[in-house]
Amino acid sequence: MMHYTPRLELLIEIGLLAAQAHMYTELDKQLPIETALDSQDGPRYFESESLWDEASFKISILAEIDVLTGITPKANPMLSEFGLLEEYWKARSRIDLRPDPDDFDDC
Repeated sequence: MMHYTPRLELLIEIGLLAAQAHMYTELDKQLPIETALDSQDGPRYFESESLWDEASFKISILAEIDVLTGITPKANPMLSEFGLLEEYWKARSRIDLRPDPDDFDDC
């Protein structure tokens, strides 16, 4: 079985980001930060939010790679484990492979 190396590297990176985000999410639940004490500092952004956003961005790249290379996975245990499989399929459904006529120069 052949594997597309950039896809595999991206899956590993998504897994790492999702694992870190999951851990920070659990820490945020167990050790909540009082935002009332820091009201003059503005809104607080948690590390978990940033990591989930990065994982989401990488999932959209993975979906694009899969569409362009013709890969259609039946299942993905890593994405399923972190609840990201549905997001993957949504990202994949948003990809449009039809060329935009405005992208080409008039000759």
